Amino acid sequence: MNKKELIKIKLKDIKEYENNTKIHTSEQIQGIRDSIIALEDLDPIQIDEDNVILCGHGRRKALYQIDSTGEKEIEAMRISGLSDAQKKAWRIANNKFTLKTDFDWDKLGKEFNSLEGTDFFNDTGFDTKEITEIWEKEGKSTSDLIEQDKTSIIEHTCPECGHSWETEFRKSRKRQ
Repeated sequence: MNKKELIKIKLKDIKEYENNTKIHTSEQIQGIRDSIIALEDLDPIQIDEDNVILCGHGRRKALYQIDSTGEKEIEAMRISGLSDAQKKAWRIANNKFTLKTDFDWDKLGKEFNSLEGTDFFNDTGFDTKEITEIWEKEGKSTSDLIEQDKTSIIEHTCPECGHSWETEFRKSRKRQ
């Protein structure tokens, strides 16, 4: 049976997984660092019983930018009872799941509207250009875009890794 426990641990005692498949850019690490400084560390690094990271390599790097000594104690989620195969599968799946989602542009635009003028507007991981593009899309759902053109292309950017990709939608018939 798997066990999850929120613990306090020194950053330097958390070990990177040597075969971490996720690429973390310096821009992404800086964004994570800025978010941690502004909003605190709300997303604990997940580690196994040997303190090896299951999820959170980017957060570990960002935390080292805040405390280069690694002496600071942070909260981590220790997950024990997983087999080696389960650990590997979870590391890959957790990173892949974030790439398989998209945003409801209307709701995201409204969220940015409500954050405008607050101290946290710039702590979302989105830059000004992206926010402007979201506001321009506000009110248009993916189905609206499908109805407008025979082929519509939506650009996406992963908020965690910065990876960009396009999704093409083709109109097959008019929706009723």
